Amino acid sequence: MSAFEAGLLWYCAISLAGLATYPLLYLATERLPDRGMSIVRPAGLALVILPLWVIGNISGIPFNSWTIAAAAFLLAAPGWWYGHAHSDLMAFVSRNLRTLLSFEIATVTLFAGYLVFRGFNPDIADTEKPMELAFLNSAIHAGEIPVPDPWFAGEPINYYYFGYLAMAAVSVVARIPGEVAFNLSLATTFALATVAGGGLAYNLNALISGYRRLQNAFAAVLGGFLLTIAGNIHGAISFFRNPDETISAGWWQGIGWSSSRVIEDSGFDDGSARNVITEFPAFSMILGDLHPHVITYPWLIMSFALLVNMHQTLIEPAHWSRMIVPGAAIGLAIGILYGSNTWDVPIIVATLGMITLSTFRRIDWPKLGALAAATALATTVAIVPFA
Repeated sequence: MSAFEAGLLWYCAISLAGLATYPLLYLATERLPDRGMSIVRPAGLALVILPLWVIGNISGIPFNSWTIAAAAFLLAAPGWWYGHAHSDLMAFVSRNLRTLLSFEIATVTLFAGYLVFRGFNPDIADTEKPMELAFLNSAIHAGEIPVPDPWFAGEPINYYYFGYLAMAAVSVVARIPGEVAFNLSLATTFALATVAGGGLAYNLNALISGYRRLQNAFAAVLGGFLLTIAGNIHGAISFFRNPDETISAGWWQGIGWSSSRVIEDSGFDDGSARNVITEFPAFSMILGDLHPHVITYPWLIMSFALLVNMHQTLIEPAHWSRMIVPGAAIGLAIGILYGSNTWDVPIIVATLGMITLSTFRRIDWPKLGALAAATALATTVAIVPFA
């Protein structure tokens, strides 16, 4: 197929995953102004793969287009039935059609824009890219879960590879080879993380300042830009100091690599100083690094959005039963992060603890107990099979 056809099929696949699971996300984000519209695709990809991931790591399960489609259908059918019969989902979408279209336009524009940018340097070479492609290809061709280790025959991957499995699922459904899926995964990560970051800023501003359309839109654009595009100011400072030298130095010798090594760690016994890795999303997106800490960006931002939703549920008067779904959503998000980039889990757990402590005097024990039980149970279900 042509590059355009591959990109279109890929985008349709990730969109269908989001569409299939949106009623569940809508139910879990009752206190977010956008009701999860900005994180619909990260949530969809994760929710479709999560049952296969959990079952596969317990007893093994086939990983092909049929099992992926079956997982999506088993989530979509009851979700849409409940959303149609027992909630105002369709009415909410109708009232907020402009917001939905704004997020959709932003997503497809960022996705296509990154593919054009990546098209000038599509090589999967240098740094850790060969390793990342090996994991992705292993997941694409495995045919089962757990996925076999590409270097250690007969053993499963001894790594957090949920992100690669999610992208491999799109590749399997759309029948796109790994070398193409690699760059499409980068475009997906960039677009979904940027929109999720913008949506998080949109929701926070709407909760703080009210539903002011222009102000909320500005917050969304600024939030997305600062998260994945802006980077640090090292490049700008270098350019203003010496524009010609900065431009002519190139990526590896100039502002590209040096921007991710701006801090020096000194005080070693031999008197030397060493550069500390200070990478940021824009650096990784330009480099084209599909490492777990990159591929998990959309799910990390999704987790923060779910934490905002949970905080709002805690501070508003509600029956203890209203904590079950938000708590379970946070628990599943922790499990997703554990399997995709374990280093992100302490950030979410610490934030969850701070939110709980900050609202401790405003909630009763049944409410707190329901939250703790739902979060612990969902986390256990998502984490233990892969632990």
